[in-house]
Amino acid sequence: MLKLSTAYNNYEQARLARANRKALLAQMERDTELRQLTAQRKKQLADLVDRLVREDPSVSNPALDFAARSFISVTIRLHPAGDSRANAPEA
Repeated sequence: MLKLSTAYNNYEQARLARANRKALLAQMERDTELRQLTAQRKKQLADLVDRLVREDPSVSNPALDFAARSFISVTIRLHPAGDSRANAPEA
């Protein structure tokens, strides 16, 4: 029974790795700079990132994952103190 559970665990790990690589490749296609890489280089990069995350889960930050999925862009504008625009909402 132990061999069966080990085999199933290995299968699930491989399935998750494939899904992670597929998601990474999709993200690369959305990035203008990464889109320019060759297909082979994208695959190598996705494999490397997947391996890093599996070997050291602390590399994957849930907050960064949320930000990557949820935000299109963030803009920070600095205004001098006392500037009437400092508290005004963007139009």
